[in-house]
Amino acid sequence: MSRRTVFLPFHTPDIGDEEITAVTEVLRSGWLTTGPKVHAFEQAFASYIGAPHAVAVNSCTAALHLALEAIGLAEGDEVLVPTMTFAATAEVVTYFRARPVLVESRKSDHSSKPRGHSGALCRTRLRHG
Repeated sequence: MSRRTVFLPFHTPDIGDEEITAVTEVLRSGWLTTGPKVHAFEQAFASYIGAPHAVAVNSCTAALHLALEAIGLAEGDEVLVPTMTFAATAEVVTYFRARPVLVESRKSDHSSKPRGHSGALCRTRLRHG
């Protein structure tokens, strides 16, 4: 297997004047965390997904933490985690004394391989909402 010669970014931002203006408005408002823009976002997102409520958080790590708490992840459980991700994706699983199980990502689109082809062994139950 040859080594990659071109840098593979996790994310390439697409920031234009509209985004810069919106951030500037928030900075000038004095509300950096729980102000009216956050409340409006939470309401719009909840409406979009058909939920009665939504909570904005400061990072994907915080969102994953809340999601794992919501499903009742417990000590000793195992969670399938893609290899093409940030370290925090697996780290948040360890907050619960659960075990991240790395699942290989496809070269074609960097998504996880379908179940049964990942090579991952997960010894605990599947959780369904």
